[in-house]
Amino acid sequence: MLFVILLHANSLNPVIFVPGTMRSRLYMNSTRKPYWYCKHSTNSLAWLNLLTFIPPFMNCFFDSFGLDYDPIQGIPKNKPNATIRTIDGLNGIGALKTSVFGLTLEGYFKKMVKEMIKRGNSDFHGAPYDWRFGLSQSSDYFINLKATIENAYLNTNKSSNIVCHSLGCMIVHRFLSNETSPIWRGKYVKKVIMIAPSFSGSGLAFITLWRQYLPYAPFLATKDLKEFIGSLGALHVHIPNAAYYSNTTIMITPDGSSHTPEDIPELLNDYGKLSHSQQLLADVNIQYTTKVHSPLDVETNIIYNSGIDTPIGLDIRNNPNGKVLYDKGDGLVGSKGVEIICSTWKKNLTRCINVNASKTRFIHRNMVGAKEVISQVLEWV
Repeated sequence: MLFVILLHANSLNPVIFVPGTMRSRLYMNSTRKPYWYCKHSTNSLAWLNLLTFIPPFMNCFFDSFGLDYDPIQGIPKNKPNATIRTIDGLNGIGALKTSVFGLTLEGYFKKMVKEMIKRGNSDFHGAPYDWRFGLSQSSDYFINLKATIENAYLNTNKSSNIVCHSLGCMIVHRFLSNETSPIWRGKYVKKVIMIAPSFSGSGLAFITLWRQYLPYAPFLATKDLKEFIGSLGALHVHIPNAAYYSNTTIMITPDGSSHTPEDIPELLNDYGKLSHSQQLLADVNIQYTTKVHSPLDVETNIIYNSGIDTPIGLDIRNNPNGKVLYDKGDGLVGSKGVEIICSTWKKNLTRCINVNASKTRFIHRNMVGAKEVISQVLEWV
């Protein structure tokens, strides 16, 4: 199924929006009934829906919404009797006017789209995805994304600008590096604009896997939540990247030993943080956390922030939940990997801007709505 084209062609290049983690609205069909109080779900909004998190019904959600491991194909899959799907277009990207556990999702790209319309853009496309799978997206997703961009070209005779945020930028990088050819990219993609790309990974993702509860709601530490968290590719793929943080301490264990990202999978196993099936799920995405990201062969622009103390790991010498260790970043995603990319991607990296600010509007989740960021994106588009 093609992503919906919301508006029609104009004199400017089409814009494709690829959101970050947890910013795609996900709908669920489920006949699972792990507890007597669980009800079947039919095309119901599962993420984000405040009613999902009402005790004890949240356990029904966590049970259906987690992932299983497919031993035959070696990839993550939905739980039996549960199907999760996105909806097409910009409407499928986190446009909910609500706040859940401190995560405000009002509009998301809404302000940016409004400003683009003022400048003359009118051809917008959304490419939401099932973020639970991390970078191990299905081939169908990349096929649909490719078709969306090709159809935008057919309607306008212009190549597309791809605007991405966070994990969405890693998905775009995989798409352009592995799922398309140089000839195809030369014809259909004008440029890529990355906002706070999560190439470095996130210490908070590792901390969430370690503590086994949501950082914004520790009171929800149930068995079902722990199983749900441990299955998420979106967390596994954001373990701090070993290629960028090879000399950075991510954990200090009770014996005083310092550990770098290369040790994290073994530590999660040794301390019983992941079950056997969760370890297999983690391996699918952890493979992406050990490599330097290769340059793209299309024009690329990056805007990011290194001005906020950002969780990078844990010191568990005096507390099993650990004392948080910090590094530079935007409050959620580290900046070291992006800084390395900005110094090494020479050929097609037109601009790389570090806002280097501590203001709230420049924290990771808010950057797409910051007026300075929007202004810079408009200049690039």
